[in-house]
Order: sequence, then C-alpha cells, then structure tokens
Amino acid sequence: MRIGCNTLYSDTEVRKAPGWCFEPHFIVEALQRLKEIGYTHVEFSHIAHLSLKEAESIGGATAHIGLKSWSCHSTFTPMNVESEQAIRESADQHIACADICAAIGGSVLVVHPTGAPTENGSDEEHQRIFGIHRQILERVCEHARQRQITIALENGGSFAQMEYIVQLTEALDCGICVDTGHANLGNLGAARAIRMAGKRLATTHLQDNWGKMDDHRPPGTGMIDWFDVFHALKEVSYEGVLMLELTDSPPASREYDQEIELQLGLRNVRAFAMAAGLK
Repeated sequence: MRIGCNTLYSDTEVRKAPGWCFEPHFIVEALQRLKEIGYTHVEFSHIAHLSLKEAESIGGATAHIGLKSWSCHSTFTPMNVESEQAIRESADQHIACADICAAIGGSVLVVHPTGAPTENGSDEEHQRIFGIHRQILERVCEHARQRQITIALENGGSFAQMEYIVQLTEALDCGICVDTGHANLGNLGAARAIRMAGKRLATTHLQDNWGKMDDHRPPGTGMIDWFDVFHALKEVSYEGVLMLELTDSPPASREYDQEIELQLGLRNVRAFAMAAGLK
C-alpha cells in the first residue's frame, strides 16, 4: 500500500519565526523521520526557494533513504491578476516550481488556483477569472508535460469553487488534488469532492479538522467521514499515492505532538484503506 506524507519541520517554534526557510538539510531530516515511521512516498511542501542543484541532491537523498518522491507543492503566487506582465510572472513562478519538482524526482505539482471566484460572484466575474487562470495555467501545463509532471489544482471549501476547478481542469486537461480538510470547511464535503474530481483525481491531501479551521489533523481525529472518503476513492478507481498533508505549524488552540500525529496518520489511513478494499 502506497501511503505518503508531506515534509514536516521538526521545530514548530522556529517554523513560525519571520524569515523561516526549509533548508535542504532539514528537508532530509524530515525524510528520514517519514521513512522511520513507515511512509513509502513523500510530498515536498516547500520547494520554491530551492535551486535545481539542491533539488537534485534532495531527490538523491530521498531515494537513498528508501522513499519515493511523489508530489511537490507549488508557490502561492497571486493568479487573479490583470496585466500581461503579472500574468507572465505568475506563470513563470509555477514553471520554476515544475522544474524543481522534476529535479527532485516528483510526478505531481499541486497548484492553488488563487483568486477563484466565490459563490456570490457574477457570471461576468467568473468568466474574467477563468480566462486569466486559463492563460496562466496553459503555459504551466504545457511546460510541465514536457517535464513529465502532472499539474493538480487544489480545491477550497465551497461546492461552487469545486465546480469551477472541474471546469478549469477539463479546459486545461490537467489533474485535481482533493484536500479533504479544505472540503470540510465549507459546503463541499470531502467525499463529494473526490467524486466530483473523478478520473481527474491525480493526488490527495488527506487531513482532518472540526469544520472550523484548516489545522491539518491526522485523518480520523476530526469530524470527516473517512469511511465515505475511502469508498469514494474506490468508486473513482484512484490508483495514486494516498498522500497526507499534516502540519508543522499548529494553531495554539490545540495540543500538538508531531511524532504522534505522523504515526496516527499512517495507522489510520492504512486502516481506512483496508476497510474500503483499497490496495
């Protein structure tokens, strides 16, 4: 069974400090922890600051440790922009992340379509943003395909935005990353997001919450119906890695033990997958 997790910084206080950076040697330490706990694959949460040489070195370390690179998270560059220069700059930043993802040995680059229209937006606003997103992401997807990288657009919490993402991925012929925690923060729902993604589901961010904040708890420690989620994964014939996205920057409102949360995440996802008949 292929179960992965994102790279986590071990010192949560330093992680919150201004100017923090996930330096390569700390990424390697995070990889070693994931391997020791029993994960098979990894998502690199922070890559935009890496050089291609650093990415290649991290990719080599990943293989040496015995993990497989699966996905990377792209930069959070603004995408609801107006000028031609801003559109080019946004595309260029995601293209740079696709190059880093390829150098690190990943297969999927997760992209937030920032500035997606809201439920209350007009049809005119919807079409305006759609045109900008398409203009940016067509360049990104074309470049990524040349590097054998799949672009996966990540959902928010609303049903309307998920409909928008499905429409956008069909126009771009790219994939979707379903973030279960995001889906639980609005009227979308985690299992419904998976079913809406269908054959375009390229990867996952499996995480839990109590419907109030995006605090990236291990699956099974919040209010999401994980039996329905995993039955939905089976229904859409998902064959990718079961990728968790946990936190190394927890809110002060809850207790946090990174080691325990990593262990719980792996144990619970394995149990849910087995119960649903996933291999």
